[in-house]
Amino acid sequence: MFDGGWERSAPEWRSDEPRELIRSIQPDTLVNDRLPGTGGFETPEQFVPPAAPDNRWETYMTMNRSWGWVPTDTEWKSGRELVHTLAETAGRGGNLLLNVSPTGDGSLPAQQVERLELLAGWMDRNGSAIRGTTAGLESWQFYGPSTRDGDTLFLHLLSRPYDSVSVRGLPIRRIRSVSDLTTGTPLAHRSRAAILDELLLADPPGELTIDVPANLVDDLATVIAVEIEPT
Repeated sequence: MFDGGWERSAPEWRSDEPRELIRSIQPDTLVNDRLPGTGGFETPEQFVPPAAPDNRWETYMTMNRSWGWVPTDTEWKSGRELVHTLAETAGRGGNLLLNVSPTGDGSLPAQQVERLELLAGWMDRNGSAIRGTTAGLESWQFYGPSTRDGDTLFLHLLSRPYDSVSVRGLPIRRIRSVSDLTTGTPLAHRSRAAILDELLLADPPGELTIDVPANLVDDLATVIAVEIEPT
């Protein structure tokens, strides 16, 4: 990782020299776009891109407004906001690099520990919807992040639904199961497609509506697992 592309151009930094040195020592080293004129992945900072970049990418995010320990910086992002950032990043096929800033004695501030523990708890319940997944549906198909692992689609609900959520453009005849990821509870669901598609197509795309009971809603983010039969 390098940082400083806004200070000098690639020729001024002689970017090709450290790149070639790195590759000569370890050809598989990942070099990001902070080394001007090179880099194998993009690094947006303090935001999640509204659309997935064309290249591999990783967003850098602080828990408050500062990268280092600043005692006067009390503008902490909530744990819920950090979970949503993680889900939105994964839903666009990216990685999240969450910053920590130790104090002078090397310890982490209580506010950071609290948020890390909250994230860890959510990942204990829903980690399979993040780790090893790829980007899920297009934005027109589902109003929120989604991820995919093989034949399983994960829907991340970032706000409390009134009673149900809908997903569009799914192969409705191949829906194997729909469940709450945390508890494994099966969820009632129903589907529909255009009449002609139902009559003429063997594998019609349609809309899946899923009931979400209030007692299964996670205050941070609820994840629904939809298993689809492979073709």
